[in-house]
Amino acid sequence: MRTTDLGGHSGCKIVLCEDGERAYVRKVSSSLDYNKRLEKQAHKQQAFHSSSVNVPRVLSSGYDREGLFYFDMEYIQGVTLSEYIKTIEIGKIRHFVDSLVESLVNIQEGTKAEPEKFSNKIEDLREKLYGRKNTVIDEALDMLENHSWDNFSETQCHGDLTLENIIIKDNQIYLT
Repeated sequence: MRTTDLGGHSGCKIVLCEDGERAYVRKVSSSLDYNKRLEKQAHKQQAFHSSSVNVPRVLSSGYDREGLFYFDMEYIQGVTLSEYIKTIEIGKIRHFVDSLVESLVNIQEGTKAEPEKFSNKIEDLREKLYGRKNTVIDEALDMLENHSWDNFSETQCHGDLTLENIIIKDNQIYLT
């Protein structure tokens, strides 16, 4: 079996596994303390259903020799939203952001999210992109910043919804 480290931002180990013609992604907990959070993510991902937003199917799960929880999921070969928004027309970004936000708002049934969490994420993105002059990205961030996040609930399927955790494949949205 061939494996490729995919990195990640949660501290978890994320690996692309290729076994002959089959490819899947394995996400391994960063610590014993993180196991419960990752188990919850796997369960939410398995239970997630939406007509407009997709998630990779969970294929299997378990514990490794060190007692760390892992789950295997379908490999979605697409591009991250952070890369996608660099290449599309501004008019499509407006439509895409509106569709994504509307889809996520419509599928929520959880606890209300705190609007400052969204503001902090957007500000963090601005800081990371400081010095890069890109009108399309700046306008997309402005649109996100000006959106009312007051009625937005915590997502059913994700604990860290970032631009890198949204994959676009064949004009379909995947939350990974």
